[in-house]
Amino acid sequence: MSNVSVISFSYRGITDKLVQALVQGITQGGGEANCKLASEASVNDLLACDVFVLASGQPFGVISGPLKTFLESCWVSPEREQLQGKPFTYIVNGSSDPRDSGAYLEKLAGYFRWPLAAGGVLTTAGAVDGALDEVRQLGVALAKYEK
Repeated sequence: MSNVSVISFSYRGITDKLVQALVQGITQGGGEANCKLASEASVNDLLACDVFVLASGQPFGVISGPLKTFLESCWVSPEREQLQGKPFTYIVNGSSDPRDSGAYLEKLAGYFRWPLAAGGVLTTAGAVDGALDEVRQLGVALAKYEK
């Protein structure tokens, strides 16, 4: 079973709720979850996992500043090349349409050469409760992920 790193940032607790459902799914699927706030995570958290998840709210229509700062720190890290090929996915919630933020994360993944392990989950803040089962199922799938 997979070791899944979850790098997230939540301003209002909505992303935290989604991450909790994801961890339930990972555990249910027999995997191990390592959750870190984006403001406390390092490139080592990605190096240590089989697959990872980036989770963020969508303040001002984009991913959170702490998550973007984390990604920038990975980009300038001497270990950046070791991250190539590391599978990932994402969870984005926002008060507006989160598709642009999902597309942005996929674009950034291209720079790192991160393949998409599974389709990301996009939801609006008002529809989070309806997305919890989808996020749990994503967790189960990631727990069983094999390259």
